[in-house]
Amino acid sequence: MVFVVALLVLVIVPRREQQAAERLPAIAERIDTTPLLAREGMLRTRLRAATGQLDSTRHALAAADSADSVAATRPRQHNPLASADSVQALARELTRLLARAERAPLPASYRDLAGARAVAGDPRVEAWLDSLGRVERAQRAYGSVGGVDAGYVSLSERANAIGAALAALARQRRAQLRGDDPSDTLRRRAELDTLQRELDATARGLAQARAANARVAAAVEAARERANIDAPPLAMLGAALALGLTIGGAVSLGVELASPRVASARDAAAAAGVPVMGQLDDDRGSVERLARRVAGDGAARLPVVICAETPLAAARVAVAIATASAVEGLAVLLVDTDTASAAASGLLRRRPAPGASDVIARGAAWSGVLDAHVGSHSLPLDLVAAGPPMPRAPDTITVEEAGRALRAFAADYDLAIVCVSLVDRPIVDVLLAAAGARQVLLCPVRGETTLTALRRERDRWRGLGTAATGVVLLHGERTGGPWSASPRAAAGD
Repeated sequence: MVFVVALLVLVIVPRREQQAAERLPAIAERIDTTPLLAREGMLRTRLRAATGQLDSTRHALAAADSADSVAATRPRQHNPLASADSVQALARELTRLLARAERAPLPASYRDLAGARAVAGDPRVEAWLDSLGRVERAQRAYGSVGGVDAGYVSLSERANAIGAALAALARQRRAQLRGDDPSDTLRRRAELDTLQRELDATARGLAQARAANARVAAAVEAARERANIDAPPLAMLGAALALGLTIGGAVSLGVELASPRVASARDAAAAAGVPVMGQLDDDRGSVERLARRVAGDGAARLPVVICAETPLAAARVAVAIATASAVEGLAVLLVDTDTASAAASGLLRRRPAPGASDVIARGAAWSGVLDAHVGSHSLPLDLVAAGPPMPRAPDTITVEEAGRALRAFAADYDLAIVCVSLVDRPIVDVLLAAAGARQVLLCPVRGETTLTALRRERDRWRGLGTAATGVVLLHGERTGGPWSASPRAAAGD
């Protein structure tokens, strides 16, 4: 199964991969990043130019402030253009007062800035001065400890806010006096921010396009590699065979380790706790030796019980021992109790009914169901077939009477053999106990019967008060079907 599945996978999967590889390059299209690169370069150039213009404007304003500060410290000279001189004087005054407010952000500095001539006439300045005066009075009310109070801190922040408003108005008036355009710096800064946002968006789009192209390239390369898989048929066949053998061997080993089976006579003897009386091989000598040993142990003329995991295994052993013992001239009685398969009756080519079930369930006599001289008139071998299935379980008294009758009936034979049935097992156990059976042969099949099953059967007989006396080991290749062996083959002939 693993071999077939692996072979199909090795054939079908590469073909599907080749088909997928042929379709993938047509579906996956790369994104052209040339326009994005050109736009990114253009935006970077504009950003550098806007940054340079903003820096130039800032430097010009700083130079003008510096010139006003220097001029404010020099003695005033007569200028033929009085109006121009007064405008410059107003601008220099504002520059000086702004510098002082920046160095010492105090209400006094803010009040001096509000007193400059360029802003003195603005109504907002008067309102701010009134507010600043109220703030100063409130601060003086806190006294010397007001610095650590939350209200004092709030008043200080209010004073700084008024000072910032005055400073902004003063800068605006100074720019008007000097002819500066204060909106130029704001405009250039807004333009710079807009260019920066556009550049960031373009950079993100370029990165996403490059990532998408990288994924497409990787997928196409992987598809091409899969499409290049072209193993020869013999290589795929060998790989599938190796995989099947490996997994099959691993599974077989795991099953054997989980539930070990009888592999040798030593395993059977160790599991059953009794010696191995013989092995049912193909040669006739082994069967004859086994028959002599069983017949010698059965001198008390009590029934010999043959018990196996399958009906055919028990029937093979029973027929082989019975036939070999009959060839030696012993009078042999073979009783088949397996009403489900009638394996022993089938091996001897006899009809399964009437038989033992008629005696057990219906009270018939053993002599009435006897099939004498089975197979050959020269062999003293009598058979009690299995009989039809019992419609219902008979009462224990009837079964015990049948068992005592079997013991008396078997006394006329040199050897009596009973094949234990797998069906109606409790009834057969009562029958054998009443018949006084003392010799039980367990018949495991090499390579098929598990050690656990053999121990379980041993413990079952011990629980019935009749311990097993020996083991007969069979070969597993001859237990394939219920009628796979003939009486002559079963006897080793």
